This record gives sequence, C-alpha cells and structure tokens, in this order.
Amino acid sequence: MSETSREWPRPKIRPRKAEVRNDQIFETAARLFYEKGYAATSLQDLANAVGLQKGSLYYYIDSKKDLLFAVTDYAHTFFVELTQNAEAEGGTPLQTLERMLYQHARFAAEHFHVTAAFYNERSALSDEYQERIVATRDAYEASLRRLVRSGQEAGEIAADLDPRLAVFGVLGMLNWIHQWYRPGGELTPSEIAAALSRQAVRSLLPRTDAD
Repeated sequence: MSETSREWPRPKIRPRKAEVRNDQIFETAARLFYEKGYAATSLQDLANAVGLQKGSLYYYIDSKKDLLFAVTDYAHTFFVELTQNAEAEGGTPLQTLERMLYQHARFAAEHFHVTAAFYNERSALSDEYQERIVATRDAYEASLRRLVRSGQEAGEIAADLDPRLAVFGVLGMLNWIHQWYRPGGELTPSEIAAALSRQAVRSLLPRTDAD
C-alpha cells in the first residue's frame, strides 16, 4: 500500500521500519482481538505474539487504541486503493464492479480477523477515529454507487434498482464473511470471492422475459 494514496494517515504508527512489519503487527493484533476480545488483549500479548519486547512495540505504536484504529484503517485503506486500481484497469461498469467485489470478498476472507475487529470492536474507538473510518467507508460506498448508476445507464444493471440499496445489499453479503469463514475449509478465499462476486453481480442484472 502506498503512503501517498491514504486519505487518512495511520496516526501513531511510525513508518521507520518496513511496511511489512507494520502489517504483521496489524494482522496479529486483529487475530488477538478476534480470539480474546479487544478489552482482554494486552500490548504484552501482542508483543509476545510478534516476537518483540513490550518496550520495542512502542517503537511502532503509542497506545492500544491507536493500534485498533490502525487495524481498522488498514482494511478501509485497502478498499479505497481497490477502487482506484479497479477503475484504472478499464472495462464496462459491470466488469469493474465485479472486479471490485471479487477483491473485496477475497480480502474479507483472507483477512477475516481484520474485518471482525472493525465490526466487533469499533465502539472502542474515539469519536475522531470513528469519524475518519466512516469517511473512508462512505467514499468507498459512493464509488460503488457510481458504478451501479453507470451500469444502469449502459443497460448492464437493472434500471429499477435503487443504487444505494443495491450497494448495501451486496456489501452486506460480503462483509458478513468474517462471521462464518474459517481457514482450511472446503473453499479457498479466491473460490469464495469468485462465487460471491458472481452471485452479487447476477442479482443486479436486468430481468428478461424468461425470468
């Protein structure tokens, strides 16, 4: 993820080490929040899990609340960048939308701990942090609504659909993955993403007389 593409910087996360180290901390923290709950997870737990002394962990973060924000921002930043990348690839609105939904679903499965941390623990964030997360989320949803409207204008998406409700519907399906996905299951994240993105897109198609 590029630093320049973030609308909101990751506060208190010092980019003085490789980005992969920060991401390892975010992923591990999300897993611990998922398994133990945010309140029951200590920074010592996190330090032990990533192989650092607790004092060394403060090299990256200043507080547990800042870490929770960084975890949730990690996911939302991915979705903002996903929008930019998908639109840059070109194609019809429906093709772009399907690519975005595929990547969204794949992220939700591969990083289900991160998604769960946002939905289960966001009430622990400060009002300021919640406002920042909501602003990023709203920007992402607006980009999806634009694609739905463009698809309707192109005749690819049913004209009688409300773009706002259509987006809520498909995101509701994808954002629920963290509730049921478990690693090592019958389907891989890629297979789940392919199936759900196809299903989501089909729900948006214009009806034919045969329907």
